[in-house]
Amino acid sequence: MVFVDGEMDLGSWVVNDPTVRRYVHAVGGVQTESADRQMVPPLSLVAHVLGMVLEKLAMPPGAVHSMQEMETLQPVNMGEQISAVAIMERTRRLGDMHFIPISYTLTNSAKEKVIIGKTTVLAPGDFLGNN
Repeated sequence: MVFVDGEMDLGSWVVNDPTVRRYVHAVGGVQTESADRQMVPPLSLVAHVLGMVLEKLAMPPGAVHSMQEMETLQPVNMGEQISAVAIMERTRRLGDMHFIPISYTLTNSAKEKVIIGKTTVLAPGDFLGNN
């Protein structure tokens, strides 16, 4: 499969408690039950986006998430609808690995940016074709 630079629409979803709980449990954290704690951990949103990107790209066995940058521009609360787009940037090859940088933007229902960031995935072999 050959990838070219371009935008991936990752769709939208309503941030809900089960999704956040799965993230908090996966990282070994503790989530408080108090009603005043409605703000969603930004990394739970980024982890969700990374999962969607990896699924869309159908990464092969041996693919590794190697780097993550993010900037939280405003908080997200439970029940908010979030949309995400990702842009695959120019890939680089080093030996048998492809370095795949992907920028992403998360927006709320008012189309305001809430999180921007960049992630890099390493994919083995000739997965991206002959770049």
